[in-house]
Amino acid sequence: MSPRRSHWLRWFRWSCIFLVCWVIGVPTLQVLWIRHQVLSAVRSAQSVRLEEFRGGVVLTKVELTSEQRAAVRAALPIVPDIGLPGVIALCFSPHHRIIARDASGEEFTFTVCFGCDEAKIEQGSIFMTPLLWHSSLRQLFTDHNIPIRALSDYYKPVSPDNAPEPTASAPSVSTNK
Repeated sequence: MSPRRSHWLRWFRWSCIFLVCWVIGVPTLQVLWIRHQVLSAVRSAQSVRLEEFRGGVVLTKVELTSEQRAAVRAALPIVPDIGLPGVIALCFSPHHRIIARDASGEEFTFTVCFGCDEAKIEQGSIFMTPLLWHSSLRQLFTDHNIPIRALSDYYKPVSPDNAPEPTASAPSVSTNK
C-alpha cells in the first residue's frame, strides 16, 4: 500500500470515528443526563403530576401515586440517540409536562411538545427526544387519561362552544375573562 493511500485511509478512519462520536455519543450522553435529572427529581419528589396545558391554563392534570411514578421511568428508557447536537426544530410549542415538587415546594418541570417531538427541562435547552421515547412518552400521558390533541386544537379561539374538553380528573377550564 502506498504511503499516500495509507495516509488517506488513516484520515478517513479518524474522520469516521469523530463523526460517530459527534452524531451518536454526544446526543446519547445529553439524553442520559436529562433522563437522570428527570428521574432524580421524580424519585425525590413529594408530589408528581402530569399536565396538559394551553398557555397559562391547565386543561388536564393527574397527580401520580408513588406506585404510578414508575411509569415515568418506563417512559424514559435508556437508549442511544442519534442527531446533530444543537439542531432543533423551530416549532417548539409544548402542551404537556411532568412536574415534580419536592418537600420545600421547589418544582422541576419536564416539558414535552408532541408536535415536533422536542422536550425541555427548566434549566436546560430544547432537545429532540430520542426516537424510542416518542411512543412511551405519549403512552405515559394517554394511560393517565391526558389527551394528546392535534396542535391546531390548541390554537382555536377558546369559547364555550369549542373549548377542549377536560377529562374527568381535570378541573374545569374557565373561559370568562
